[in-house]
Amino acid sequence: MKVENMLKIKEEFDYKSLSRRLETQLDKLIAENERQQKAFEDEIERLTLEAQSHVSEAERNFVDALEREGMKCQMDYMESIKMLEEKWELNHIKHGKNGFIDGTYSGEVVQ
Repeated sequence: MKVENMLKIKEEFDYKSLSRRLETQLDKLIAENERQQKAFEDEIERLTLEAQSHVSEAERNFVDALEREGMKCQMDYMESIKMLEEKWELNHIKHGKNGFIDGTYSGEVVQ
């Protein structure tokens, strides 16, 4: 009977010891998991900020490019208008104001 009681006491001690050891391991694993989760969230935040920065930079670049393209188109338009005015003036001088060259009519027929 005494041996049985000793075995039960030893068994209970072993379970308590094992339980404490498992609790300690569980606490360490929980702490490690929380640390990794925090590191992961921090990395996500960093990547989000970096991505937002890249998007903002790309938007600025596209706005600048669009403005330059708009200015280029405006300059091309103005140049085209100038060339057309010069051609019109040369035609006007060449054909005269009434559309006749050397006494012959060179314009369209007006109906």
